[in-house]
Amino acid sequence: MGTLTLLGPVRWMSTLARAYGWEQHTEDIIVRILILLFIIFSYLIALYLSRYARVSGSKPLYIGVPIILTIPAIICLFFWFDPTRMISHMGDESVGFQFTFGAYPNEDKLRSLKEDGYTAVISLLHPAVVPFEPKLLATEKKAAQSIGLTVISLPMLPWISENTESLDKIKEIIQKGTGRYYVHCYLGLDRTNIVKKLIESSGSDADTSQEIPYDPSRDIRNKSSFERGDIFTLTDDVYITPYPSDAEFIRYILPNVRLVISLMDPQISRNLKWIDKEEKISNHYQLPFELLPVTKSPYNPYKVLEYAQRVWRAPKPVVVHSFNTNSTAIDAFSLAFRTNLASIPQRIFSRELTNGKIEMIAPHIAIGPEPTESEFKGKLYRKGIRKFLYIGTPNTKQAQRNSLVIASLRLDWEVISPSDKSLIPLISKGGPWYLYGPGLNQVKEIIKTTYGPAFPKTITFDPSIFTDAH
Repeated sequence: MGTLTLLGPVRWMSTLARAYGWEQHTEDIIVRILILLFIIFSYLIALYLSRYARVSGSKPLYIGVPIILTIPAIICLFFWFDPTRMISHMGDESVGFQFTFGAYPNEDKLRSLKEDGYTAVISLLHPAVVPFEPKLLATEKKAAQSIGLTVISLPMLPWISENTESLDKIKEIIQKGTGRYYVHCYLGLDRTNIVKKLIESSGSDADTSQEIPYDPSRDIRNKSSFERGDIFTLTDDVYITPYPSDAEFIRYILPNVRLVISLMDPQISRNLKWIDKEEKISNHYQLPFELLPVTKSPYNPYKVLEYAQRVWRAPKPVVVHSFNTNSTAIDAFSLAFRTNLASIPQRIFSRELTNGKIEMIAPHIAIGPEPTESEFKGKLYRKGIRKFLYIGTPNTKQAQRNSLVIASLRLDWEVISPSDKSLIPLISKGGPWYLYGPGLNQVKEIIKTTYGPAFPKTITFDPSIFTDAH
């Protein structure tokens, strides 16, 4: 019953108190009332059961009732001895440069904290919360010692104690501490929230807003991957990364980067929480953040080119990311950044046309079979094609049929002979182009050689076009 009360009414009331910004004193009074009601209710149930067992005179009942009720108590203790089993009730980890707040750290978490540059763990576990918190604290100290982390034990009891001594020591750390601290209680909810409020109300620069000293281990140039994917560089100061975790944001992005750009599409509902979270954390650390969404359908190659040119002009270093680096958005941005062309990544065309597949032979040039009437606009224009080039003669039935279709769709369509010397210069820029027709095979290789490959390894874009006048 104690477990159900804590994870039920007490948890709901605490969440409500924080949502409405109630004072800690008010929250304490309400929770104490709930605890008192729990004690009274427990006493009444115990009194009733014991009297019932005595009055009945049944020995099996007299012995069986306490045995049956002890079983769920043991199960609850089993869970409380390992906080990871209570993970569904844990609070979200709140990451900062100097103070991070979370739940009880197991040995793997302690190792991760050490790798991320934390110098000490502030444990708010209290020896009076028997039998599990004294044991958990002893286990934590032993593991931390073997890893090389300091555990600062500042025991606190939520709601029923003022915790004056421990809070005074935390104030001293806020004022004089120079390390990085992981603050935790059991579930990372109530006691850590008290400490967090204390830091926020202290008026000091001890929280995450302070300037971060240079540390080579935090240099993003020395990092090859994040949790959600690989990192690669377009230039020495433009980094392509996946969506960073809170710890990666603090450890690698905040000390190194002057601008963060997200390519995630807010029209995809699952992206909204990630975009919102990153906007909030960027605002908190006063790090410029821009959302430049790349949509796959319809795909706008000229919009992506604007994004690339924006990054070329932006103050560096810059991090550009989607949710992971193996994505259409990253391919599209990288192509535009490298070439200064309105280009299309091959993965945009995940489906074939009715008459065959589409192949990108240059960043801005696709080739393939004759499209059907619906495919001109539905599968090609919608995926970024802006100019259609029929390679052949205009008097063929195919060319005449396509001419009528294109006119009705109001698309940009031209006819050119494969032997026409103006063909290669014509497709040097603009587009993106879709080439098809009976003469395509005659010019395919020379186009590939001249303007390929579809995804160049080197950067051909000349940033010197951006002068002060621009």
